[in-house]
Amino acid sequence: MLSLNVERDDKKLENKKETFSSSGCYNKDWVLLTNKPQKLSTLVCCICKQIANNAVELHCDEHENAEQVHLVGEECLQMYLKQNNDKCPIQQHDHCEFSKSKTLRQQGQKQEKKKNMKTNQIGVQKVNAIIKEK
Repeated sequence: MLSLNVERDDKKLENKKETFSSSGCYNKDWVLLTNKPQKLSTLVCCICKQIANNAVELHCDEHENAEQVHLVGEECLQMYLKQNNDKCPIQQHDHCEFSKSKTLRQQGQKQEKKKNMKTNQIGVQKVNAIIKEK
């Protein structure tokens, strides 16, 4: 009985992690601290609306003629496909086709580095302000 309860607790914990875990994409609000919104519009994940992490481009035959490139964070897409019987997030068709986008991945990594530098800078500024007050 005890082991069953532990297993159930583990499953509940796993479910909570899935429900409350981040999408794996970068928080758009943080990235906007150091970038203009126009620069970021091409990097937005079409599932979670954050900045795509490990960007992949969807290129299914069903929406091949679309003017816009459908960009998705890799982890977002994996979770979406798993939860939606492998249906494409754009038109809910079978056989979702995608490829990794090296250029966009590099841009996303640069944005993340800028965000981290900005966060560290804010932290240093606060420490300096505290020191000056003393």
